Amino acid sequence: MTEKLTGQVVRLRSVAASDRDRVVEMRRTPEVARWWRGVNLVADFDEALIDGLTQFVLESPDGSVVGLLQCSEEPDPEYRHASLDILIDPAHHRQGYATDAYAP
Repeated sequence: MTEKLTGQVVRLRSVAASDRDRVVEMRRTPEVARWWRGVNLVADFDEALIDGLTQFVLESPDGSVVGLLQCSEEPDPEYRHASLDILIDPAHHRQGYATDAYAP
């Protein structure tokens, strides 16, 4: 089942194998690669799907994939925490996608 959340300017949906090329393309941009490092981005993408990492792609109003939101949780009581990581295609920076993705 595909999860979908709709905000004011962006729609989040569960990442799918068909998103691989677009996500890898965004991760290869210098602005994103600075923060989202990796040696084999295709393998990283495939591994995240297999591991069941909670990820959503961000879609613009026209349905284009403009980013990725990744969620994780550490349930160990001694280290319990959660994290949200986001990347936005540099061509879509400053359009409100990241802000909207965190509060759809």
